[in-house]
This record gives sequence, structure tokens and C-alpha cells, in this order.
Amino acid sequence: MPWKLCPYCNKQSYSAATHYQIWLCPYCGNDLTEEPENLSPLDELEEDYPE
Repeated sequence: MPWKLCPYCNKQSYSAATHYQIWLCPYCGNDLTEEPENLSPLDELEEDYPE
């Protein structure tokens, strides 16, 4: 399942959609459409996304 890390609140947003016109963070409401999608589990990417 693809997910995006919100650069505004640092929370993960998941989507089951394969096509979307807009992707909003469910936590803070910011637009994540232009943020890169991730398919790897977060624990494999923690060094790329420090807290």
C-alpha cells in the first residue's frame, strides 16, 4: 500500500487508491499530491526521514 510522509506534521498517510487527483494528509489537511510515494515500510527508510 503506498504511503507518503507529510513534511508538515511528519505523520504517514496511506492510500489504497491507485489513481488520485489530490492526496490530503488526514492529520493536518495539507496537500501531499506532489510529495513522493513510498512503498517500503517506514523502518527501512528511517535514516532518510529523521524525526
